[in-house]
Amino acid sequence: MKICDVVQSFTARSGGIRTYILARQRYFADQDHCEHVLIVPGGRDAVRQEGRTRVHEVASPFIPGYRPYRFNVRPGHVARLLAAEMPDVIELANPFLMSSVAFRHRQRHAACAVVGFYHADFPTAYVAEPVASVWGRRAGRACGNVAEAYARRVYGRCDLTVAASPANVRRLDAMRVANIAEIPLGVDLDIFTPARADPAALAGLFRPEAGNGPVLIYCGRLDREKQVEVLVRAHELLPRAACLRLLMIGEGPLRPALEARAEREPRLAILPFVSDRTRLAALLAASDLYVTAGPFETFGLSVLEAQACGLTVVGVDAGALPDRVPAGLGLLVPTGDAAAMAAAIIDELARDRDERRRLARDWAEANGDWARILDLMLVAYRGLLPERGTP
Repeated sequence: MKICDVVQSFTARSGGIRTYILARQRYFADQDHCEHVLIVPGGRDAVRQEGRTRVHEVASPFIPGYRPYRFNVRPGHVARLLAAEMPDVIELANPFLMSSVAFRHRQRHAACAVVGFYHADFPTAYVAEPVASVWGRRAGRACGNVAEAYARRVYGRCDLTVAASPANVRRLDAMRVANIAEIPLGVDLDIFTPARADPAALAGLFRPEAGNGPVLIYCGRLDREKQVEVLVRAHELLPRAACLRLLMIGEGPLRPALEARAEREPRLAILPFVSDRTRLAALLAASDLYVTAGPFETFGLSVLEAQACGLTVVGVDAGALPDRVPAGLGLLVPTGDAAAMAAAIIDELARDRDERRRLARDWAEANGDWARILDLMLVAYRGLLPERGTP
């Protein structure tokens, strides 16, 4: 079986989609009956072999204001790559321009199946909410409805649409998308483990006057979609005598403002994206609590990585977080409520630390094994192929 991932957002500093693709590469390296092809935007046209994965880079321009992200605007080139590779399954990581290329390829080669992975709730996160913040709720709803119609059209044409959480299954159901499979994401349980806890990982990140209190940690995009300002406001509301410190890791348009704030606030530290997964795991395991305020998570991969390192979570009661943070693994508060988040942080840290770490790790082990999850994906793929006469 030859599987081709067509991805729009894939850089050295990408988040969840990159983690998912790299996990697939490692998995397919051990699958003798599988070939893996990856088509991504890049700085130039190039092809290279990485184990059992053949990577095609397509020269693509940067997205204005979102470097280093690029947008593939060469459907003809991608169509030629698909015609040369002849995959059995094309998986779309994004519903944008390249989806039409995949559907045209399937029209010419009926044995090929097209799978869409609903990685992001883009009608809400990228359309309705940004428009509403500028032009008001009425305009946001109208534009969101148009985006939903587009999503319904794209995913409705897929042979299968994968959702990583029950919340996303419900979202796709509400958009009247058929043929949905719930398959979660996973975590590398050998890298992300409480065993990496070492206070030295945090050495030098905070100024001495910050004190030595518990460390709250967030890993992800530093932008308005993730509502990182709510985290900062919640942190400011915490008792200064408790010396609670906040470490935020990531890239994004709000990073300069956050770094300026950290210059004035010794209890706040900002790190750029950490590409070394072992170092990221050490930072997580050395911290005390994971915090996130983003209401549009379709899975919450960073949450699972934190749980694998033994951290419980304080987040918001929205998106996929209610599925990712069951009772005993943290607390969820209303979206945008910094005061409620500050109170939840105090309450969660009051619980026994060792017990919290054990429960979080147990949850990750029971729910986040990549091999088991990607086995399910292969079963789903095979279920599509006989319908097209493919062995």
